[in-house]
Amino acid sequence: MNGEDSVNEKLIKLDKMEEKDKGFKHNLQALRILKDLTMNYKGTYGLDISKKTLWGIVNHSSLEYKDGSKLGFYDRYLKKVSNKNWTIEALVVKDADEIAQRHHDIEDAIELELIPKKDLLEKIKEIFETELKTKKMYGKIIDRIESENLTKSELITNYSKLIVDMYVSEYIKSLENLIMELNEREEICHNEFRKNVKSNYLKEFCREQLIEKNTGFSKEFEKKDKKFQEFLKNVVLNSQSVQMMDGKGKYIIRRLFQAYFTNPQQMPDKTIKTFLRNLRLLLEIKKKQEDIIPSFIRNEIERYHKRILKEEKVDKKFDVFAKFLEKKITVYEYKVILMRTITDYIAGMTDKYALKQYEILYGTAY
Repeated sequence: MNGEDSVNEKLIKLDKMEEKDKGFKHNLQALRILKDLTMNYKGTYGLDISKKTLWGIVNHSSLEYKDGSKLGFYDRYLKKVSNKNWTIEALVVKDADEIAQRHHDIEDAIELELIPKKDLLEKIKEIFETELKTKKMYGKIIDRIESENLTKSELITNYSKLIVDMYVSEYIKSLENLIMELNEREEICHNEFRKNVKSNYLKEFCREQLIEKNTGFSKEFEKKDKKFQEFLKNVVLNSQSVQMMDGKGKYIIRRLFQAYFTNPQQMPDKTIKTFLRNLRLLLEIKKKQEDIIPSFIRNEIERYHKRILKEEKVDKKFDVFAKFLEKKITVYEYKVILMRTITDYIAGMTDKYALKQYEILYGTAY
């Protein structure tokens, strides 16, 4: 169930939401989880993660949506992450994620019988004609796929060997060429490379070649990958069966949002406590964190929630949680932070758990 777009759509379309509060993206949410939502061994929130690790987590995927959807909420976290902390290892992981995606798309195509075996193989041979001649192993795998009556599982295994090995081999070759170029530029020879590896010149060159280029593949192979990616998109992602599953997943996420926003009491105690924590955190209330019994929080929600939802003036203040926050909060603050809490909760769900909660809320399950 691909719910990232659905969660983001729900947040950016909330009536009168300010830019600074909008958006959801999984790699940026990971920062929030590590810095604000995960308890450490001291019993406080936030893990002591290195800046290089944080950079890798954030940059394993794009920092924005193609449609320009606003992600202002995460600006508070991105301020702590700088391109100065980039690593080649993190960029390799990013591209490895893309390689895995090609494999998963092929797996879906075979599993859901979206394309005949022959057509898939012919497309691979057409796009990667040159690369397939570089190893005898590729020819043997192709012969096996063409000549043997393989099961779906066996087909997936053989296509995986073919595609993953070819992509990884091309990637390694490209990185080797980059290192050679690093050694050659400005007469940086092999003996000099180690002592110069931390120089500003090398850092800037690597950044230009890898970060801005956005991939470690050669330009020629990148073009072929985009062509193959477009083919898989048309065959798999745009197919009826995948669109139906995707539509069902988005519908379930929308209904979960609706249920929890209408009645937050349907969320577990842990999430109810997170709501109060989020109010303190996002409103920058410095009062020392106390361990509040969930029943007290639920009583406050019971007293004020329906009145707040009905109130049309977003700047009107209520004394909900005033005992714990030591201040009144506006209708807007309550609604937006409740939505963010629901987002945290749904974002942490597995597909199976989300389906179970949907059945409990709208079906016959208990």
